[in-house]
Amino acid sequence: MQDFETAYQHLFEYNQLQEEEFYTQNFRQLNVLQTIYETEQKEAQIELLTEQNSINEANQDLMLFGGGAILFVSGISFLFMNRKRKEKTKLQAYEQRVLQAELEKKAIEEKKLQDEIQLKTASLSKYSLNIAQKNKLLSDLSSTLKKMSSRSKMDTQSKIKELAKELDFALQQEDEWDEFMHFFEDVHPQFFKDLAKSATSKLSSAELRLAMLLRLNLSSKEIASILRVTPDSVRVARYRLRKKLPINSKQELVHFLMNL
Repeated sequence: MQDFETAYQHLFEYNQLQEEEFYTQNFRQLNVLQTIYETEQKEAQIELLTEQNSINEANQDLMLFGGGAILFVSGISFLFMNRKRKEKTKLQAYEQRVLQAELEKKAIEEKKLQDEIQLKTASLSKYSLNIAQKNKLLSDLSSTLKKMSSRSKMDTQSKIKELAKELDFALQQEDEWDEFMHFFEDVHPQFFKDLAKSATSKLSSAELRLAMLLRLNLSSKEIASILRVTPDSVRVARYRLRKKLPINSKQELVHFLMNL
């Protein structure tokens, strides 16, 4: 139609429409891609959140299980410790009963021993007095027989002398002393050992006898009768015994021996 200007105008408009259509299609495609991207991203986030939620739930379950396990172990431990404490309490109560029974038994045995010691002490004192009386009786009898032998009855003189010798021999025997000392050691088992350790020099058998009689708290007269000596001889013997022991001037000999 030879209308170039109009044709150019239409071509320009056509190109603009085509360009706009192209941009519109590209924009739509871009929007679709953007939507698909965003959808995929959101799905990924949802999956991630779902996984995190599962992990959190697993952690919670694990924590609950761990807490339950701790509570269970704690409960078992508490029951075990409580049972152990009860058993320990029962054992302590049993041990206390056993100890109480042993103490009561020892108290009974100690009382029995004290009674035996008191009985032996009383018997020992009585035995010592019997020895003293026997010695005095035999000594008087010996003296009487000796006086009778000096009289004019010649037919009985030799027999009376013989009897006096036998009585003197009987008075010199050590059997009763050995029995007496053995009896004394039953009541005071450590006395002679402690006395020997305390003495500054060795004690004679006579000094041991004197110490033993003093330990029984006998008087000098009673000791003299038992030993068949005079009271003055007993005082001299006490002085010599005192010199061999670590006793100060203010301390009594009997008190020292009573404390051994």
